Amino acid sequence: MSKPVQCALVSLGCPKNLVDSEVMLGFLHEAGFDLTTDESQAEVLIVNTCAFLAASVDESLDTLRQVAELKQHGRCKAVIAAGCLPQRDLPLLRQAVPEVDGYLGPGDLPKIVDIVRDAMEGITSVAVTKSGYIYEETTPRRQATEPWISYLKIAEGCDHKCTFCIIPQIRGEFRSRKVESIVAEARQMGDRGVKEVVLISQDSTRYGLDLYGKRNLSELMEALSEIQTVRWFRLLYCYPTFITDHLIEVLASHENLCKYVDVPLQHVHPDILKSMKRAGTPEDYAKLVDRIRERIPGVAIRTSFIVGFPGETEEHFQYLLDFAKSLKFDRMATFRYSRERESESASLPDQVPLEVAEDRFHRLMVTQQEISLRKNQAKVGQRLQVLVEKVSFPDSNHGNGNGHGQRYARGKVREAGTGVARSEFDAPDIDSTVRVRQCRVRPGDLVEVEITRAQAYDLEGKQV
Repeated sequence: MSKPVQCALVSLGCPKNLVDSEVMLGFLHEAGFDLTTDESQAEVLIVNTCAFLAASVDESLDTLRQVAELKQHGRCKAVIAAGCLPQRDLPLLRQAVPEVDGYLGPGDLPKIVDIVRDAMEGITSVAVTKSGYIYEETTPRRQATEPWISYLKIAEGCDHKCTFCIIPQIRGEFRSRKVESIVAEARQMGDRGVKEVVLISQDSTRYGLDLYGKRNLSELMEALSEIQTVRWFRLLYCYPTFITDHLIEVLASHENLCKYVDVPLQHVHPDILKSMKRAGTPEDYAKLVDRIRERIPGVAIRTSFIVGFPGETEEHFQYLLDFAKSLKFDRMATFRYSRERESESASLPDQVPLEVAEDRFHRLMVTQQEISLRKNQAKVGQRLQVLVEKVSFPDSNHGNGNGHGQRYARGKVREAGTGVARSEFDAPDIDSTVRVRQCRVRPGDLVEVEITRAQAYDLEGKQV
């Protein structure tokens, strides 16, 4: 009997891409393929590419080239390019990395098994369509994150026409999953020990409009809050003009819904918002932030801004800078504008020089750093519940970063280490961490910490 083919997958880009990677792994496992994280031992290497920005395209191409080298020097017999890059620019991909043996778009995930089988037989197959596929709770899926956290995609695609973005061209129109499917998957996650479920889509506030004729994110969050096996539900990517009072009240009313609102504004000057084709006004945005903070005490509000957008003058940027100083966001990401050739904004006049965008980027980030430091200093002496994600010890021979080894015996912690954790006010991989001294729990456990020290972004505390 022949040995099952071993497959490895490299996932690039955002959490939405990671969910797609887990779905592909699920299909492959169900079809009888072996899965490995050791790329040197894999006979099939799959790269789930990102192509949102030019820099992402470059990273995807570089990764594919590195993987393709294993066909010459390792066990690898086939390389598959999956995800956004084949959808965005298949001709470029074929020319740049001719060693690729199969191509799969984000709308064709169930075809991964056929693509891999063809590649192993020397057949180059292409499945890059706009089929409108979105997975369900019954879809096979192999979790690639740590066991205590998982991402749950509530919708796919986007209907907005932001001039800087090409996601609708890659991912297609917005399409929601049914409430019942999402709740069932969340229950499955809770039953297997997932502590934090992160809800994602391109615009979560649009959820349900295509299925139910109305935006019913509030109803979805109410339904999820009844799943008590999940300690934290975290909601990401809310469009600012569609955050309703009802949604705010729901987030405020349930203990297992994180007091964390992610609302990417992108800019605030009316001229730039109009050029971006973004809805709302700076006055609307300020009132929204005030309402959220009034109704959800202690909430963390995260936003993101783009600097250097075509036509942005120093006056426009100063307006944005003053807005950030006034609103004092708890979390902020800043991006330099990327001129994507397929986007509408690529042809706009008055493109901002890279050095000007870079200067504005640093000025805005320095401002946010000062705001963040003051907010963190106010937390010294407070107690926070945190999710421990890593524990290390002075003597690494007795315990590793995952908290296993001789430091633990029969479920008990023999001695304390140093933990790295997050509170409900920090999303994984993008926000701050809490360094926990005298940590006596395993990774994946929740523990109460007294904050003793504040830095610009991170906190330090001791286990209570």
